[in-house]
Amino acid sequence: MNLVWLGLILSGVAVAAATGRAAEVTDAAFAGGKLAIETVMGLAGLMALWMGIMKIAERSGLMEGLAALLRPLVSWLFPSVPKGHPAIGAMLMNISANMLGLGSAATPFGLKAMQELQELNEDKETASEAMCTFLALNTASVTLVPGTIIALRATYGSVNPAEIVVATLVASVAAGVFSIGLDWAVHGDARTGEVGAMSLLNSLSLWAVPGMLALIPLWGAIRRVPVYDAFIEGAEEGLEIAVKIIPFLVGMLVALSVFRESGAMELLAGALSGITGRLGFPPEVLPLMIVRPLSGAGSLAVAADLLKTHGPDSFVGRLASIMQGSTDTTFYVLTVYFGSVGIRRVRYSAAVGLASDLVGFLAALYVCNWFFG
Repeated sequence: MNLVWLGLILSGVAVAAATGRAAEVTDAAFAGGKLAIETVMGLAGLMALWMGIMKIAERSGLMEGLAALLRPLVSWLFPSVPKGHPAIGAMLMNISANMLGLGSAATPFGLKAMQELQELNEDKETASEAMCTFLALNTASVTLVPGTIIALRATYGSVNPAEIVVATLVASVAAGVFSIGLDWAVHGDARTGEVGAMSLLNSLSLWAVPGMLALIPLWGAIRRVPVYDAFIEGAEEGLEIAVKIIPFLVGMLVALSVFRESGAMELLAGALSGITGRLGFPPEVLPLMIVRPLSGAGSLAVAADLLKTHGPDSFVGRLASIMQGSTDTTFYVLTVYFGSVGIRRVRYSAAVGLASDLVGFLAALYVCNWFFG
């Protein structure tokens, strides 16, 4: 990530020097810093709302209920882990938290799962097949409702911020299926009316957020959860997250603004137009594809820049939203999870994770064309 950020700044300044755009780059640097603060101010309230609702979901047992539904699937995915082993429970809670968008809760469960899997691992410095499969699931990033990207779209004035919910889910599931399939292939495991449909899918996206706003607190009240207190606790966590990402947004948005206004973005797009043209990707989303596997906060800043520049309801804005919501920070997941248990040889996990990201990007492009054409 350090090299990416430095490369954006230096290449932008170099191109500006060659093209005489020093004034534009200066203005862009200040504008990028201002945009970062404006973005966080818009995100803060919406993240507080979303994290408050998700805290009610956590307190009411929805996460445990989802884990119970997933137990047969997880047991099938991990045949080398004995039934009833603590690793199964930790993995279930991690996957359930990720699906509900509770990243802050998913990470502790993920670390616990890695510790339990390490207990079963014969070679303590080399990732086991179960560890690699678990990492493949995490890098696939299947999320039912991508709350952060919905909040970002609302910040930049989208007419329907949640319209990308179903499209994002489809893309993330496609990446997840590919990721698990590739993981099995590598380690040799062997298991074996369009208009009406679009109208239904659009309705599901439209009602996803209102439905959760109504049903989750109602379920919490039925389970005798103090819903308002739980909401306030979650909202406080959401505000803390918003404050923590300010430095990342400032750094990345300044670098991106310099890179774009200097003319370097145009040069990069032109150089890669042959590849992006064949695949169908707008060249504007290339920075997001580069940064997404490296940094969650950095990629959020890139997505914010795209939504600000092109509009949240443009094709580029919708594609960036789906790409951000259907992929994950592969290298962060690898570093934190494997590093926590002293794994030095990650085997094929990095390749599977990056391949999953690529498939997620391709799936995002396909479903964006399908849904929004």
